Amino acid sequence: MTIFTLKMVAFLSMVIDHTGVVFNLSSWFRVVGRLAFPLFVFMLAEGFWHTKNRVQFLTRLFVFAVISEPIFDMAFAGAATLWQVNFFARTNIFYTFFLGGLAITLWEKLKEYHDGSQMGNALACVVVAPCAVIANELGSDYGAYGVIFVFCMYLLRHLPKPVTLVGMLGFSLYQFDWVIDWALQHGVDTLAAHHWGFFVAVMVAVVIVAFYNGRRGPSWKWFFYVAYPAHLAVLVVIRML
Repeated sequence: MTIFTLKMVAFLSMVIDHTGVVFNLSSWFRVVGRLAFPLFVFMLAEGFWHTKNRVQFLTRLFVFAVISEPIFDMAFAGAATLWQVNFFARTNIFYTFFLGGLAITLWEKLKEYHDGSQMGNALACVVVAPCAVIANELGSDYGAYGVIFVFCMYLLRHLPKPVTLVGMLGFSLYQFDWVIDWALQHGVDTLAAHHWGFFVAVMVAVVIVAFYNGRRGPSWKWFFYVAYPAHLAVLVVIRML
């Protein structure tokens, strides 16, 4: 599979997920949506690995974070007008991706400054902490967990593919720690079928990445940036009608 194929799978999964949330549909819409985040994180790590200009990459993420926030608030945060939009609370996924990318960029710069020494690498890892804290303060999608996932996925990118996939699976499953806590407290038999579906969905995402062939495929770069606020706008308009 190419990056383009991964993007299409992630995008369609996200649209199904958001459709379920906006219109309060079956929980199975959310199950399908669980494929999206691990795939997007993997592709973001790949993007930072291959990009020739990280400043431009970060700038695009930041710009679309700001552009997407008004419609994101209307879709999920109850904003009825532009005056009710809050750019510093309950923020969209581009905030998380921007902060994860910022952590990666700062880490690489510190590594260069310390000439790749072990102490330098250890000190460089500290940069992820403030980025994760900021994500939590902004209430971005997936918060600190999302930033750390992006950062660690980039680190895992340097390792053999089986190790990368295992790491991806571990981080993906961690988001459902609340399901595990519930099962431990109330019993596995109390879990709904869609709870099991969450685990299956992220496993499917990892399997899909296992077939990634390292090729880019068709670019459509701007489509996937614009499609995020655009699909939310369509859902909001339909809901209003």
